[in-house]
Amino acid sequence: MPINSKYISYLLRHDNRIENIVDDHGFISLDDLNRIIWNDKHELINEQQMIEIIEDPTTKKRFEYEYRPIVEATKNLKLYIRALNGHSFRLRANIFEPLASNDKSSSSRYIYHVTNSHLVENILNEGLKPMARQFVHLYEQKNSVKYDGKRNTLLEIGPINEEIELFRSKNGYLMCPHIIPPKYIKPIKR
Repeated sequence: MPINSKYISYLLRHDNRIENIVDDHGFISLDDLNRIIWNDKHELINEQQMIEIIEDPTTKKRFEYEYRPIVEATKNLKLYIRALNGHSFRLRANIFEPLASNDKSSSSRYIYHVTNSHLVENILNEGLKPMARQFVHLYEQKNSVKYDGKRNTLLEIGPINEEIELFRSKNGYLMCPHIIPPKYIKPIKR
Protein backbone atom coordinates (compact mmCIF):
# COMPACT_ATOMS: atom_id res chain seq x y z
CA MET A 1 0.00 0.00 0.00
CA PRO A 2 1.46 3.39 -0.92
CA ILE A 3 1.79 6.20 1.60
CA ASN A 4 -1.65 7.76 1.25
CA SER A 5 -4.46 8.95 3.52
CA LYS A 6 -5.87 5.44 4.03
CA TYR A 7 -2.52 4.08 5.13
CA ILE A 8 -1.86 7.06 7.44
CA SER A 9 -5.41 6.75 8.79
CA TYR A 10 -4.89 3.07 9.55
CA LEU A 11 -1.64 3.80 11.40
CA LEU A 12 -3.08 6.66 13.47
CA ARG A 13 -6.33 4.88 14.33
CA HIS A 14 -5.52 1.19 14.65
CA ASP A 15 -1.80 0.38 14.73
CA ASN A 16 -0.72 -0.75 18.21
CA ARG A 17 2.76 0.74 17.67
CA ILE A 18 1.10 4.18 17.65
CA GLU A 19 -0.95 3.68 20.82
CA ASN A 20 1.99 4.14 23.18
CA ILE A 21 3.61 6.97 21.22
CA VAL A 22 0.70 9.38 20.77
CA ASP A 23 0.09 12.03 23.40
CA ASP A 24 -3.09 12.11 25.51
CA HIS A 25 -5.03 13.75 22.67
CA GLY A 26 -3.83 11.40 19.94
CA PHE A 27 -1.12 13.59 18.37
CA ILE A 28 2.16 12.13 17.13
CA SER A 29 5.13 13.97 15.66
CA LEU A 30 5.87 13.48 11.97
CA ASP A 31 9.33 12.23 13.02
CA ASP A 32 7.84 9.46 15.17
CA LEU A 33 5.30 8.58 12.47
CA ASN A 34 8.09 8.40 9.89
CA ARG A 35 9.97 5.86 12.02
CA ILE A 36 6.99 3.51 11.71
CA ILE A 37 6.49 4.27 8.01
CA TRP A 38 10.19 3.56 7.41
CA ASN A 39 9.90 0.19 9.19
CA ASP A 40 6.88 -0.70 7.02
CA LYS A 41 7.80 0.73 3.64
CA HIS A 42 11.41 1.94 3.64
CA GLU A 43 10.08 5.34 2.62
CA LEU A 44 9.53 8.63 4.40
CA ILE A 45 6.94 11.34 4.00
CA ASN A 46 7.98 14.96 4.19
CA GLU A 47 6.07 17.77 5.87
CA GLN A 48 4.61 19.19 2.65
CA GLN A 49 3.38 15.77 1.51
CA MET A 50 1.75 15.17 4.91
CA ILE A 51 -0.03 18.53 4.86
CA GLU A 52 -1.28 17.83 1.32
CA ILE A 53 -2.74 14.52 2.55
CA ILE A 54 -4.32 16.16 5.60
CA GLU A 55 -5.82 19.06 3.64
CA ASP A 56 -6.98 17.00 0.65
CA PRO A 57 -10.77 17.55 0.48
CA THR A 58 -11.34 13.99 -0.76
CA THR A 59 -9.96 12.42 2.45
CA LYS A 60 -13.13 13.01 4.51
CA LYS A 61 -11.26 15.36 6.88
CA ARG A 62 -9.67 12.39 8.63
CA PHE A 63 -6.82 14.31 10.24
CA GLU A 64 -5.81 17.39 12.12
CA TYR A 65 -2.36 18.90 12.54
CA GLU A 66 -0.61 21.52 14.58
CA TYR A 67 2.87 22.91 14.99
CA ARG A 68 4.57 22.79 18.37
CA PRO A 69 7.85 24.30 19.52
CA ILE A 70 10.73 21.84 19.43
CA VAL A 71 12.04 23.35 22.66
CA GLU A 72 9.78 25.55 24.77
CA ALA A 73 10.20 29.28 24.05
CA THR A 74 11.85 28.75 20.65
CA LYS A 75 10.55 29.55 17.20
CA ASN A 76 11.57 26.18 15.77
CA LEU A 77 8.40 24.18 15.20
CA LYS A 78 7.65 20.50 14.67
CA LEU A 79 4.61 19.05 12.88
CA TYR A 80 2.20 16.89 14.91
CA ILE A 81 -0.68 14.90 13.38
CA ARG A 82 -3.70 13.02 14.70
CA ALA A 83 -6.66 11.09 13.36
CA LEU A 84 -9.93 12.73 14.26
CA ASN A 85 -12.05 9.68 14.98
CA GLY A 86 -12.46 5.93 14.73
CA HIS A 87 -9.61 4.83 17.00
CA SER A 88 -9.58 1.19 18.00
CA PHE A 89 -7.47 2.09 21.03
CA ARG A 90 -8.56 4.45 23.78
CA LEU A 91 -7.03 7.91 23.86
CA ARG A 92 -6.18 9.15 27.33
CA ALA A 93 -8.18 12.37 26.82
CA ASN A 94 -11.57 12.86 25.21
CA ILE A 95 -11.05 14.77 21.95
CA PHE A 96 -14.77 15.14 21.23
CA GLU A 97 -17.14 17.90 22.22
CA PRO A 98 -20.07 16.65 24.33
CA LEU A 99 -23.44 17.37 22.79
CA ALA A 100 -25.78 18.77 25.44
CA SER A 101 -29.39 17.56 25.62
CA ASN A 102 -30.66 20.87 24.24
CA ASP A 103 -28.28 20.53 21.26
CA LYS A 104 -29.93 17.20 20.42
CA SER A 105 -33.39 18.75 20.31
CA SER A 106 -32.28 21.81 18.35
CA SER A 107 -31.11 19.58 15.51
CA SER A 108 -33.25 16.85 14.03
CA ARG A 109 -34.79 14.56 16.64
CA TYR A 110 -33.29 11.70 14.60
CA ILE A 111 -29.76 10.81 13.60
CA TYR A 112 -28.47 8.29 11.06
CA HIS A 113 -26.03 5.44 10.64
CA VAL A 114 -25.13 3.55 7.49
CA THR A 115 -24.23 -0.14 7.67
CA ASN A 116 -23.99 -3.31 5.60
CA SER A 117 -27.39 -4.83 4.82
CA HIS A 118 -26.40 -8.26 6.18
CA LEU A 119 -25.82 -6.70 9.65
CA VAL A 120 -29.26 -5.10 10.01
CA GLU A 121 -31.04 -8.07 11.60
CA ASN A 122 -28.33 -8.42 14.24
CA ILE A 123 -28.39 -4.66 14.95
CA LEU A 124 -32.17 -4.74 15.36
CA ASN A 125 -31.79 -7.57 17.90
CA GLU A 126 -28.71 -6.44 19.84
CA GLY A 127 -28.41 -2.72 19.20
CA LEU A 128 -25.81 -0.65 17.39
CA LYS A 129 -22.37 -1.28 18.95
CA PRO A 130 -19.02 0.51 18.66
CA MET A 131 -17.47 -2.93 17.93
CA ALA A 132 -13.66 -2.61 17.60
CA ARG A 133 -13.86 1.18 17.77
CA GLN A 134 -14.48 3.41 20.75
CA PHE A 135 -17.60 5.07 19.28
CA VAL A 136 -20.53 4.41 16.97
CA HIS A 137 -20.20 6.91 14.10
CA LEU A 138 -23.40 8.75 13.23
CA TYR A 139 -24.66 11.42 10.86
CA GLU A 140 -26.75 14.35 12.01
CA GLN A 141 -28.53 14.81 8.66
CA LYS A 142 -29.86 12.13 6.31
CA ASN A 143 -28.56 13.99 3.26
CA SER A 144 -24.97 13.96 4.59
CA VAL A 145 -24.74 10.15 4.84
CA LYS A 146 -21.91 8.64 2.77
CA TYR A 147 -22.53 5.22 1.25
CA ASP A 148 -19.92 2.87 -0.16
CA GLY A 149 -19.76 -0.70 -1.44
CA LYS A 150 -19.92 -2.19 2.06
CA ARG A 151 -22.18 0.29 3.81
CA ASN A 152 -25.40 0.49 1.84
CA THR A 153 -28.29 0.43 4.34
CA LEU A 154 -29.51 3.49 6.22
CA LEU A 155 -30.63 3.28 9.84
CA GLU A 156 -32.65 6.03 11.51
CA ILE A 157 -31.98 6.43 15.24
CA GLY A 158 -34.28 8.24 17.59
CA PRO A 159 -36.02 10.06 18.92
CA ILE A 160 -32.84 11.27 20.60
CA ASN A 161 -32.94 11.64 24.38
CA GLU A 162 -30.58 11.50 27.38
CA GLU A 163 -30.17 7.72 27.04
CA ILE A 164 -28.17 8.26 23.83
CA GLU A 165 -24.99 10.08 24.84
CA LEU A 166 -23.53 11.99 21.89
CA PHE A 167 -20.30 13.80 21.10
CA ARG A 168 -19.32 15.79 18.00
CA SER A 169 -15.98 15.20 16.30
CA LYS A 170 -14.05 18.07 14.77
CA ASN A 171 -14.91 16.81 11.30
CA GLY A 172 -18.64 16.95 12.02
CA TYR A 173 -19.59 13.36 12.79
CA LEU A 174 -21.69 12.50 15.81
CA MET A 175 -20.20 9.84 18.06
CA CYS A 176 -21.86 7.57 20.65
CA PRO A 177 -19.59 5.72 23.13
CA HIS A 178 -22.05 2.99 24.04
CA ILE A 179 -24.54 0.56 22.53
CA ILE A 180 -27.61 2.24 21.05
CA PRO A 181 -30.58 0.07 22.09
CA PRO A 182 -32.63 -1.60 19.32
CA LYS A 183 -35.80 0.28 20.37
CA TYR A 184 -34.29 3.46 18.86
CA ILE A 185 -33.24 1.92 15.51
CA LYS A 186 -35.28 1.63 12.34
CA PRO A 187 -34.05 0.80 8.79
CA ILE A 188 -35.31 3.33 6.27
CA LYS A 189 -35.37 3.50 2.49
CA ARG A 190 -32.90 5.83 0.82
